[in-house]
Amino acid sequence: MFLILIYSSLAILATWYIFSTSKPNVVAGVYRMPGRGYWLKRLIFFILFKLRSCRKEKRNGSAVGVDSIRGYGMGYSYNHMEAPQPLSSHQHAIDCCYFGATSKDGANIVCRLARRHNRMAEIWLFLEIPGIGCLQFPRHPDTEVSYTDGSRYQAGGLVFDVIEPMKKWKISYSGKLRLVFFIF
Repeated sequence: MFLILIYSSLAILATWYIFSTSKPNVVAGVYRMPGRGYWLKRLIFFILFKLRSCRKEKRNGSAVGVDSIRGYGMGYSYNHMEAPQPLSSHQHAIDCCYFGATSKDGANIVCRLARRHNRMAEIWLFLEIPGIGCLQFPRHPDTEVSYTDGSRYQAGGLVFDVIEPMKKWKISYSGKLRLVFFIF
């Protein structure tokens, strides 16, 4: 009984503190510092993550193959998560990889490969090289192409290969690119 009284008092105090404090100041015109609900939110998400890890331990890694549960912590390996995933039955389902990078000398790349049903894919490919300009996939803005293999990310000459899961990928393109006169 005494513990219930203490926990109830703490809950009431925490609720009063959360709703009685003012909103924190804006930093750099955009971001707020941790405010009224910060610790409560942090506690809730901590509990949710712990419950999820307990559920994983309870399953003993048997989640592999379960269609409705995805992600690290649910029994899937990095290799499995980085591989092309089965598409859902929805007509607009996609399995997509996106990469964006820039270098110190000013070169930029943006590429995306989205696998779709009926062996179709959507490709974005932009490469900006200082002194040359912006190069893009020649069929852009028509980004839909057919692809040959559903077991890897490959379409229209663009190939994404996993070298080291969650760390290193190889991006290659075989084909011509079109020079455009705008900078995105």
